[in-house]
Amino acid sequence: METSDYGISSATAVDPANPNTRGAHTHHISITNAAVSYDTSVCPVYSPPTTGAGIVVSSTATTTGNGGPASFESKGASTFQVCITRGSQVEFSNMSMVYTGPAAGHFGPQAIHGVVSHVSTN
Repeated sequence: METSDYGISSATAVDPANPNTRGAHTHHISITNAAVSYDTSVCPVYSPPTTGAGIVVSSTATTTGNGGPASFESKGASTFQVCITRGSQVEFSNMSMVYTGPAAGHFGPQAIHGVVSHVSTN
């Protein structure tokens, strides 16, 4: 993870020409005893919208920053939601994740979108 172009427009602007000001760092997200649902109406919207079924996994999360406790962990629990939905041609193709609680102050309240590259039945 590193400061995005969106972060450049904020009061803590970084220099787009200098990669060292991006603040590169890593996170490890752990969830246990998660609730699993098939109600994808609670998921962030894609443009164009995804079609078909999917799964939603939500739970409180423990998050590290560079291998140690993330700075926001001391402010209390955060909830983490992962949605995996399908497109019209690729099953389980779209992933979004959203934090609420103290972690949203770091990751932002918007969804972080990604793709599913491998599905295992194990």
